[in-house]
Amino acid sequence: MSPEHNESLNELEIIFSDPFIERTLDDARRYNQLLLTETPSQEQKTEIIKELDGMWGAALKSRVKMTGNMRIHTPGQDEPTIRFVDGEYVTSNGFAIIDEPVYQDGELTRIASRVTHHMYVPSTILDKDDESGAQYEATADIEGSFLEMTKASPERALALLTYTVPAMMEDAEARLFGAATNAVDADAIMSLKGFEISSDFSSESELIHDSFLHYLNNVIELDATLPYEMGVDGQLYVYHVASEKYVLHEVTLDKTLVFFSSFEFDEDEMVMNQPRLLIKGTLVGELKNDENFTVKVPVDSMTSLKSLREQYASRH
Repeated sequence: MSPEHNESLNELEIIFSDPFIERTLDDARRYNQLLLTETPSQEQKTEIIKELDGMWGAALKSRVKMTGNMRIHTPGQDEPTIRFVDGEYVTSNGFAIIDEPVYQDGELTRIASRVTHHMYVPSTILDKDDESGAQYEATADIEGSFLEMTKASPERALALLTYTVPAMMEDAEARLFGAATNAVDADAIMSLKGFEISSDFSSESELIHDSFLHYLNNVIELDATLPYEMGVDGQLYVYHVASEKYVLHEVTLDKTLVFFSSFEFDEDEMVMNQPRLLIKGTLVGELKNDENFTVKVPVDSMTSLKSLREQYASRH
C-alpha cells in the first residue's frame, strides 16, 4: 500500500473517530486484559482511573451521545437497571472499575474487575415523562458501546471542517492567513467581517459548529492580558444581571476598551438563516469606578479594532 494511500486512510479515520478517544480506549482495553488474571487493590484501581480520566481530558463532564447497553443505578435499588439506548445524550464522567463475582460449579472463585465508561444520565432515559430533572449514575462496557462526542479535539477539528465544509474553510483560511493579516489579534478578527457561513454548515451537527469555534479560538491569538480599542456601530448583546440574559441593543461606540475571551455563535438571532459569529468579552469603564459589562459583539458590528499590545510595549 502506498504512503499516500495510508495518509488518506488516516485522514478518513480522523473524520469518524477522535484520535484521543481511540488512544484512551486502547489503554482501557489493555487494563481489562490485565484484570482478567489479576485482582487489583483499591489503590491500583484509583491509579488506573486517574490515568484514564487524565487522558480523557476535556471530554470529562462533556455531553456525549451514547449507544449501547447501560447499567443505571437509581436510589433505593440494589441492582442496576439495564437499558439499551440509541443515540441518547448523557454526561461523560470518564471511567469506572466495576467488580463482579465469578462462579465455577456454583462456588465463588474470584472477584473480576473491569474498566467501564462512567456517566450521568437523565431520568427521562428510564421514564420519558419524568420531569424531575434527576441524574443517575451509569456504567457501560467499553466493548459493545459507542460514544459520539459533541466536541472535537484540536487534531480532529480541522480534518472534520476540511471534509464537511471545504469552501467555507478555504475562505476562512484565505482571510486569516492572507497578506493583510498574520492570523493574530485585531487584523485577523476584522478580516472575518462579511464572512459568510455556508448553508451546508448551518445544517451540520453541533460537533461541526463547535469544531469551527475551536478552530478560530486556536488560530486567532486573543489577547488575554491587555484590552482592545474597539468601535461599534450596530447590534451588541449586553448581559443583564437582573434577568440573567443577554439583551440585544443598537449602539454606536467610537472608542471603547474591551477584553475578549472567545468566539461563539448566536443560534437564536439568525441572519439570513445563518448563525451569527460573535466574540464574548468585557467592556471596560473609562474610570476606576465605572461599571464593566459582559458583552457579545457581532463581528459585523465592529467598525474598528486595535490591539493595545504594541502601544503598551512601546512604553516599556
